[in-house]
Amino acid sequence: MPKIVDREKMQSKILLAFEACVQNKHISQITLRDIAAKANMTHPALLNYFSSKEEIFSAYCSYTKQYTAEQCVHWFSSHDLSAYPSQLAYMNAFLQYMVEEYPLQSRPQAAIQTCIMARYNQELQTVIAEEFAFWRETLERCIKEVYGERVGEQEAEALIILIAGLFLCNYSGALTGKINHNVLSLFQNLLS
Repeated sequence: MPKIVDREKMQSKILLAFEACVQNKHISQITLRDIAAKANMTHPALLNYFSSKEEIFSAYCSYTKQYTAEQCVHWFSSHDLSAYPSQLAYMNAFLQYMVEEYPLQSRPQAAIQTCIMARYNQELQTVIAEEFAFWRETLERCIKEVYGERVGEQEAEALIILIAGLFLCNYSGALTGKINHNVLSLFQNLLS
């Protein structure tokens, strides 16, 4: 009797193996054999699920799209605004979660390198644009539930820009490493 394989579970395993490979090598140097070895499978077995690195990159973007949206929904549904001293403290806590406490922190390196690869690959660029649009729509729904109709797409996109920038700075260690604590409060100094 043939072995029954959960295709979706195997694909997720391969995507996590890809993510782990990026911790040790630049994305352009990773081979399908590297990913297969990290996933504890043979190269031919991996080819049953993905035929190329590009297909893995694209699937990884779709995977992170769903995961990131779930993290946003989870945070907003489990954190009540009234538990914070101000709206500013609430949003600072959200940013801190997304950048510093976000589960599976091996993700930044793979996400950043995949975005860079998209600059040179139109198909991947489209996938990443769809990923960010989906994330913006999810975030917009989340903040509207808290703040009402006075916020929308532009505020959601501003949050994404902040998160992506903070994410990159934290990952690269480019700045002080303390950039997330009250980051929005620091903008008030520039606006007043």
